[in-house]
Amino acid sequence: MADSHLSSVEEFVASLKYFFFLFKRQFTPSLEQAARAQWQSLSAGDATVKEDGQNNPLVELRLDPAFGTAICAALADSGGNLPSLRIPQTPQQLEFWQARAAGTMFPQASVELSEITSHFETIREALTWHVSSAMAVGAGPVPPGQPLRVCLLGASARYEYAAGVSGVEDLTERLAAVVESAAPGRPAEFVLCGRDVPAQFHGKVSTSRSGLVVTRHHMGYLHDLPAEASSLSGVLFIALHSGIGLDHPELSTSWPPTLQKLRSAAPAWLVVSSFNVVEHEAAERALRLGLLSQLAVDTSGVNRVGSLHGPEVVGPFDGIQGKRNYCVLHARISASPTQQQGEEWDIFD
Repeated sequence: MADSHLSSVEEFVASLKYFFFLFKRQFTPSLEQAARAQWQSLSAGDATVKEDGQNNPLVELRLDPAFGTAICAALADSGGNLPSLRIPQTPQQLEFWQARAAGTMFPQASVELSEITSHFETIREALTWHVSSAMAVGAGPVPPGQPLRVCLLGASARYEYAAGVSGVEDLTERLAAVVESAAPGRPAEFVLCGRDVPAQFHGKVSTSRSGLVVTRHHMGYLHDLPAEASSLSGVLFIALHSGIGLDHPELSTSWPPTLQKLRSAAPAWLVVSSFNVVEHEAAERALRLGLLSQLAVDTSGVNRVGSLHGPEVVGPFDGIQGKRNYCVLHARISASPTQQQGEEWDIFD
């Protein structure tokens, strides 16, 4: 992906607020006012988004010395020390990926394998959990011939369509392999939607060579699609690196209507992954607030199939926020007594 630039003062302020959020520091009104003044004095190339070579975005800022000093002072503790966040590899992650790599031609490449395939492994474990937990919301087990229905929220060229995926057909085959591992012989239908779904894939439908798995691709948020909530009942929703709960101009406006759609779609299942524990805790808080008593969390914490790649400790100026799919949450969304059925357009058709 080519380098880009922060396009607005809102994106600039949101980038700064993110680091304060990550290290649990207060971004004061006076600091925000100073940030807005700093934005006005920036020149072309002073606020860029670059690629780190691992398909991760890095924000690079050239700031006035006085504003940079104010940022450091606000982040530092009473002793002048800047904060850090630990994202350690866990024994469970190491055990899982070493076992996975042992069956390949490169048994020492567990870190690289985890970086490339943690998304697919997270989806596989989500499917396994979804199938086994269907009875918990009174939906009963999915009949063997009935397709599993999965919606990947916020799908993007940076994640689902990356990691060696060469096109829609290749992605469909990879998802078919995931389904076969989690639920052998079970048909499945995937809808991938999000603002960052590649434009050339919008509207495409692909069927796996086995004929068991179908993928549909929509460039747009779930709440923007003309689908009635009742048509989404029983679906497994997966949001990798969701950003739920972050103070960001796009995320803070896109997630509330999506959560409302999920509330109305119940019973449903939801899986959310995050780059680090701080984002994970914010996502869980936001989900509990947005879904209230309809939410029942089954699993929440560090993801045993999260990526091993990345630093063990990050600071506020390291330009990286954690490891791919480091944390994960599995939750069931139960139906409220007042939910109504209506005319529907099924995004899976």
